Amino acid sequence: MLDKDKIKGNYSTDKDNVLGDFYLPALNNATSYDRAVGYFSSKALLYIIQGLDGLMKNGGTMRLIVGSPLTEKEYASINTLETQEKFFSQIPEIWNELILKDIDELNTYRLEVFSWLVKTNKLKIKFALRKPGAIFHKKIGIIKNEDEDFTLVFNGSLNETETALKANSENFNV
Repeated sequence: MLDKDKIKGNYSTDKDNVLGDFYLPALNNATSYDRAVGYFSSKALLYIIQGLDGLMKNGGTMRLIVGSPLTEKEYASINTLETQEKFFSQIPEIWNELILKDIDELNTYRLEVFSWLVKTNKLKIKFALRKPGAIFHKKIGIIKNEDEDFTLVFNGSLNETETALKANSENFNV
């Protein structure tokens, strides 16, 4: 159960542990995670994988609307059958090991994890179309658990990227 009293009204990557204090506890207790962001990187999934594990164990899914395209490797990972078949047969067996790996070791599985999440409908992605020269640059998140009757809505500068989670100076309100 999520301790709602520990959720702050504002988080800053400069002073808060955004992953440990917000993302992971919220996602571990969630039944849905919806994001609309300008930029997405599959590497960001590695930083929140322990939270995604809880989300999936709760029967939940992650849905993204993104403004930027996937990289060529990300696109190929969800459209190449041989990669999928090889990894898909292994993922249920090694998932519990994967979520405990450190980020550098986990990074070697990044595209396979991304592909598996997409192809098993645990992650659904849509792309925001804009006029030429314009970008979709919203940064909104909604984390829910209907069984526990909580909804967290957050909005701020944070994209769904590794850089936003680990390096940038970012801020968001909850």
